[in-house]
Amino acid sequence: MSAVIWVHADALSRRHPVFTAAPDDARVIYIWDADDLARRNWSLKRCVFVLECLAEMDVEILQGRTANVLKSLEADRIFTASTLDPASLKAIDELGDIVTVVQPDPFVTVPDGTDMGRFFRYWNKAKRSAMQPTSEGP
Repeated sequence: MSAVIWVHADALSRRHPVFTAAPDDARVIYIWDADDLARRNWSLKRCVFVLECLAEMDVEILQGRTANVLKSLEADRIFTASTLDPASLKAIDELGDIVTVVQPDPFVTVPDGTDMGRFFRYWNKAKRSAMQPTSEGP
């Protein structure tokens, strides 16, 4: 079985749970999609930041249209982080059942029934769990 971890801009960290959800021998890739970058209108600084993150993560960078590249890999399973990006969601939809979308750990947890009417009241409850180290370390 061949497994791939597809890293995208919404999960540029080896601490993301997608890395524990996928098999240890999964191929880790990022797709440099020039059309998608043009759509996003990223600055040169943003592109350099992404490339630096990928270099630090030791990720294989492939070039081409995202959905086409993912299909060409002929993987049995593709693991990726959740996203709200329309282009990524379209690629996930096109690939169907072979994709496993992994949710990130929540930034904060708040008790049910917390008054969300004012930020101050919300933050007084949320700050207790915000930015706490995960089980994988700080």
